[in-house]
Amino acid sequence: AQTMNQLVAGLVERGLVERRRHHTHGRILTLHLTKAGEAALADALAVAAVEEERMLNGFSSRERQQLLGYLERCVETLGPP
Repeated sequence: AQTMNQLVAGLVERGLVERRRHHTHGRILTLHLTKAGEAALADALAVAAVEEERMLNGFSSRERQQLLGYLERCVETLGPP
C-alpha cells in the first residue's frame, strides 16, 4: 500500500493523474487521467506497439499465433494475483 501510494503521488505531482472524491462516498478518492496523462499513455502505447512489431519481426504469422497461445497459457496458469 505504501509503495502504491508513492507511485500515485509521483503521478499526481507530474500532473498525469488527479484524485477526486467519490460522488457518493466522500472518504473515497478515485484516480483519473488528466489530459497530460492521456497524452503520456498514448505516447507509451505507440512506443510499445513499435517495439512489439520490432520484436516479432523475425516470426512468421503462424509462429506469432503460437507464441500468443503460449503466453495466454502462462497467464492462465498463474491465475489471479
